[in-house]
Formats: sequence, C-alpha cells, structure tokens
Amino acid sequence: MHLRVEPDGSGLLLVNASAAVQLAPTGVLMAEGLLADADDAAIVASVARSYSAPRDRITADLTTLRELVARLATAPGGAWPIEDLRRGTGDRQVTVPLEAWMEVGPVDTLVSTLDALFARGVPHVTLLPGADDEALVRGVERAEDLGMIAGVRVVGSRLTRATLERMVDAGLDCLQVPVVSEDPAIHDALLGAGDHAAAHALLTAARELAVCAVAEVPVLESTVDQLREHARSLAAAGCGVLALWPIVSAEADALDEAALPQVQEEIEELAESGIVHVLHTPPHQGPGALADTLTRGPHAGSRVAVRIDSAGREVAP
Repeated sequence: MHLRVEPDGSGLLLVNASAAVQLAPTGVLMAEGLLADADDAAIVASVARSYSAPRDRITADLTTLRELVARLATAPGGAWPIEDLRRGTGDRQVTVPLEAWMEVGPVDTLVSTLDALFARGVPHVTLLPGADDEALVRGVERAEDLGMIAGVRVVGSRLTRATLERMVDAGLDCLQVPVVSEDPAIHDALLGAGDHAAAHALLTAARELAVCAVAEVPVLESTVDQLREHARSLAAAGCGVLALWPIVSAEADALDEAALPQVQEEIEELAESGIVHVLHTPPHQGPGALADTLTRGPHAGSRVAVRIDSAGREVAP
C-alpha cells in the first residue's frame, strides 16, 4: 500500500496498484497507523488526540477502512476501483491530479508521458485511443508495469473484443463506453449505425473479463427525463457504474445552461438512490457538433483530473 497526503490533510491510499481509497484527514491518520502496523487501540487514540470525535465512531470508521482495504486487496476485478470515504468534504486541495485522461499517440511519447505522470504521483490514467491499437495495448501495459490504475474510454464500435482481450492481458482495470440512450435510434444517430449494439456488447465483454465496465451516459434534452429508467436498465443488464455527463451547448438536443442546476440535482438524487454507482463527470459547456463532442468524450473524468494530448502536453479545460 502507498499513502499520498494532500495539503488539506486528506489523502489517497493505493492498494495493490489496482485500487484506491480517497480519505478524509481522520482516515489519513488511520491509514498511517495501518501502514505502521499499529494496533487498533493505538490508532484510535491517535485520531482521538487530533480530532474531537467519539471513540466509538473512530473505532467504527477504522473497522470500515480495514474491511475496505482487505476487500480491495482481494477483489477479483470488475468493481469500480476508487472508493471515497471522505463523506462529501467538498473541493479538495490536491498537489497533483488524481487522474489523467490521455490521448494515445506515438508509443515513445506515450511511454515517456506515462513515466512522467507516475513520477509526479498521478495514480490513475484513462487512455483515449487513436488509430493505432498496438499503441493502446502498449499504453495499458506500461501503466500496469508502473503500478497505475489503467482505464480506457472508447466508443463501442471502435474496439474489437480481440483488442479488449489483449488489453485485459496487459492489465486493464476499467473500460468506459458511451451509451447515449436506451433507444438505439437516438444513440446511433449520434455515434453511428450499429454503435448502440456494439457498446452493449463491449460492456458485456468487459464484465465477462472481470474488468470494471462503466457506461458513460451523456445527459441531453431527449434523455434527461429517462435518466433513472436508463440507469435501472443498465443495472439490470449488469452494468452498475455510470459516468453521467451533462452536455450544455447551443446544439439541438443539448441542455440549456439554465437547466444545469436542476439536472445536477437529479444526478445527485440518482447517486443517492443506490440503483447504480454514479461518477460525476464535469459538464461539457462549449461549441461543437453534438456527435463530435460525444465521440471525443469528456475533457476529463473529474474536477481533479487533467487531459493530456497525444504529444504529451496538458490541455486546458
């Protein structure tokens, strides 16, 4: 295990280079105790000296952390690898990003950029395929060799099962695929004929191969009212992790900016419902054809993530 502590006292505990736990400051003290092989009584006493929390609450939280770390260390794969025990502590002060979304280019540039990100302490990378599947597989392999959580975001019809299997053999942890709507006609009109079926087939293959399958669901005017039903349908099909991504622009079917607060509230209600595990993707707000935006995907997966282009340069939001 490896613990990274941020300036605000929160932290990130990496487990077996394939999972991570986001921690509040009290959790960081507990993790430090676990890493030092301290007994529970000593860890509880240390936290109690630093924070005005009841000892029974500290003991319960320590038990939760121990059980979570043990589960992540022995998990067979397929679950979302980032757990958050911070109880909604708001925006974080991070010294380096928690994740990099990286466009795949030449292998040499890809490998050297991954090396540099790992050296900075970035624990999680999501690769965005270019034209070369060999480079994509090599990127997953290098991220795994370094000890990073390795993900890929790809449109369903772009990736074959054979390439997916090669990436799994190389160490792939997560696969994120856009699923615009339950209605194949709405989806295929934006991402190409047959892509709805290809997306579901790819997510199913990922689950069969014990990879965390994430359905990326763009939130549009035509889909926002069916968001909960879509989540139930995906969960029933075995896809329990959704990355919800509001699209705000002047394009037809995109959300109006004034609707964004209500949409974010609906996303939060869905997250609290427990139907699926919800990943909050920052909204797209800008110009561009809707189909191009959905093909390109989010700028990054969260507000504590960065995007890196195929030349290894950080891209401004």
